[in-house]
Amino acid sequence: MKEIPHTTIGIDYSKLRDIQIISLDLSKLHELHINGLVNVTEHAGGGFTIKIERHNNPKDNSPELFRFNSFKAKVYDHNGCIDTAYCYLEISVKLLRSHNIVPLSVIEYRTYLQGIFQHLRDDYGITCGNPELLKFLKLEINVNVWLESKFKDYVRTIKTLIAVAPGTYRRRSTYGKHKGETDSSFYAENNQKKVKLYDKGLEQNKAEQDGRGLLRIEYTLENTNRIEKEFGTSKVAEFHDRMLVDFVRDSFRKDFCEGYNKLIIETKKGLERQIRKTKDNGTRHKNIAKFLWDCETVNKIGLIDVEDYYEIVKPSDKGNFWRTRQQVKKDFPSAYFNQHILFKELCCKILNEEQRI
Repeated sequence: MKEIPHTTIGIDYSKLRDIQIISLDLSKLHELHINGLVNVTEHAGGGFTIKIERHNNPKDNSPELFRFNSFKAKVYDHNGCIDTAYCYLEISVKLLRSHNIVPLSVIEYRTYLQGIFQHLRDDYGITCGNPELLKFLKLEINVNVWLESKFKDYVRTIKTLIAVAPGTYRRRSTYGKHKGETDSSFYAENNQKKVKLYDKGLEQNKAEQDGRGLLRIEYTLENTNRIEKEFGTSKVAEFHDRMLVDFVRDSFRKDFCEGYNKLIIETKKGLERQIRKTKDNGTRHKNIAKFLWDCETVNKIGLIDVEDYYEIVKPSDKGNFWRTRQQVKKDFPSAYFNQHILFKELCCKILNEEQRI
């Protein structure tokens, strides 16, 4: 299988607003309406709505350069002078490229936008103003990461990231997108921002390359105000690639790296208390492992990596630490091992820097 580019940060989906319609070919629109390609609804006072739904339209044979998800507008025709009440345009990589593996750079996005506006004018009779004057209403930015082993080996690492995400993400969960599997997608969200980490290889029905999984990290900003808060602007013309890269990397640091290191400190304190409470009767490590595993949820992690546990028990081990390590390896679930190594790998690939723990 051909190598899919990774750590390419770009635009996957967008919804645009503030589109100004300059002129309309009403006869062409009505003809397209009759043929089922456009829905035109007339209103009193010379107003009408235009809806073009493209993503499920079997009659859409337009080239990739011109494809879009949907176009919705309400306009008033005052003797040939068009007044736009609202106009929205949805665009996704999946339609433009027949897949959504590699996101769009800002330059590619603008090129596609010009093509879509040309398509609307030539094939639908809808002439719009300068596309670079538009604003983002909704924006989805993502990055793909080739993992060093199978995706399932990273499931608990990703669960931990979701658990340590800031409290501003009021909802968080894990779920399976396909029948028979439960841990392929993980997200944390609020009404304005969502971060999702999932098995992109599974979604695209692609075999893991040389035993390596493909992780997709996806940030969605749900409205113009949030986009402006994150970037300082929502105008398409003012965006550039460096803004997208900085946003994803800064968000990943704040959402996951800071919380991960705080959780290490917190769990060590909890482990010290739990060890003091558990009798050393030959099954101490097994009992503690069971307690930690039974208590683990999407919002609560009692131990990230077994190396943190070793740090707690070693001072009181009285010279038998090798034996302790062997017993812990036997008693603790495999999911507690190598977690810090996997976390550092993700940080290195996403942030392009080594993460200290």
